[in-house]
Amino acid sequence: MINPGFSEPQRQSPLGIAILFLSVLGNLLRNFGVVLVIIFFRENTGYKQLVLSGILLFALLFAIGIAYLRYRKFTFFINNDTNEFILTKGIINTSQTHIEKRKIQEVIISQPFLHKVLGIYQVEIDSPGTDKKDLKIEAVSYETAQQLREMLVVAKADGKLVSDSSDAAETISKPVSEFKISPLSLMKWGFTSDYIYSTFALIGIVFYLFDKLNDFFMDQIETAFDEEMWQEYLLFSNVLIVAAVILFFCTAVFINALRKIITYWDTRVQWDNKRVKVSYGLFNSREAVINPDKVQQFISTQNILQKKINIGGLKITQIGEDEFDHNTSTIIPACNNEEREKLQSFFFGTEVTFQETVRMVKFRLVSRLLVWAVAGSGIVGSVLYFFEIPVYFLLFYTIFVSILVVLKFINSRLYFGEKFMKERSGIWDVDEKISRIQDTQMIEVSQYFWQRKRGIGSVNVYTAGGSISQGSSKMKTLKKWVNYIVYQTEIKNWNT
Repeated sequence: MINPGFSEPQRQSPLGIAILFLSVLGNLLRNFGVVLVIIFFRENTGYKQLVLSGILLFALLFAIGIAYLRYRKFTFFINNDTNEFILTKGIINTSQTHIEKRKIQEVIISQPFLHKVLGIYQVEIDSPGTDKKDLKIEAVSYETAQQLREMLVVAKADGKLVSDSSDAAETISKPVSEFKISPLSLMKWGFTSDYIYSTFALIGIVFYLFDKLNDFFMDQIETAFDEEMWQEYLLFSNVLIVAAVILFFCTAVFINALRKIITYWDTRVQWDNKRVKVSYGLFNSREAVINPDKVQQFISTQNILQKKINIGGLKITQIGEDEFDHNTSTIIPACNNEEREKLQSFFFGTEVTFQETVRMVKFRLVSRLLVWAVAGSGIVGSVLYFFEIPVYFLLFYTIFVSILVVLKFINSRLYFGEKFMKERSGIWDVDEKISRIQDTQMIEVSQYFWQRKRGIGSVNVYTAGGSISQGSSKMKTLKKWVNYIVYQTEIKNWNT
């Protein structure tokens, strides 16, 4: 029974026993599955089926018992006297976690596929110094999950203390602005994203298949073909290789697009004057609330094709989140420029402007071309010769890598303004990361000994949700803005 305000210890939904049962059973199969396989493939004796049946029956009964005990021993509630969220779990060794409500950063409501079948939801509570795996409620109703989130995070952001579930429900029903990502926009975004990732993911497969097919056919036809037939075979095999590469690339793009469409299906973005709620997912649903004060980085990603069709992706990182971890940061796919500008203005509360652009020096481009195009060609050429792959692949490599190096150099920029800083980087998919200067936690300026004479160096600006960096830029300009960032950070710390 759910108590109003979560003031008394309460358990998860009874349907959660099924989730816990499958989790325990899966762990048993992973740890002792080898034993079952050995018994299964042994000689057929009169006791073989009896032993297997006994082991499986014991495993089922053990999993049911452990799942039920975990369900009974798992409780959570909010202590209104100490203003803490308390979670208790454990069968033999019981652990109790106390978290002050003011230290809770985010509460994420998700619904994996099995939870969706059972009609229950999963709640993950994020707080500095804790692991989300340790602060996870496996099975509650959506109403319970939403009320818990309202009382732990949203009500705190609204500047009032909610101590009753009916008060929390009132905050849910407030009118909000909303936009939904259409299936067509999601498809366009899915089919135009991560081309470079898809390409590199299949390069290894292509080389492996070529080597195996070459060994197979070489033994079969080397003695049977004359010189003329051999030349025709080589021409045909080269055409076949090119066709296979194109086919593999198209297949990778399709699979990547299908994965994105399934993951971010039915994306909805809702907001009022204090927060944004993002929900998405076809089989595995996810719902997160973003408070503007906690936003550390606003990252937009767009390539040339997406720029032509006015579409791109967004990623929002909050305090304690990793910009490279999709499980912690919040992703909003397939946004157009108007939607992106609305969200950017909402999160930062003002117009984002910059006064100076910092670019890499041309020496960086020359040095990277020498390393990747020239020196890399020697290494790749040796590999091609070892596997007896046609040498013209080396030409493809040199041109391809040179284009990548040039694009990365052109797209690498750093922007500084009175209140904001932005890093632009990428090759095909170009990222633009915006952070507030006042959110800076640490600055690192570095310079190799060969860079001192040229007056160039690198800078890394760290926030609680990611970093902004650039290398091989003019040291004089970097130091000027580093001093400004340190000054603004000290003023903020002094005022607080």
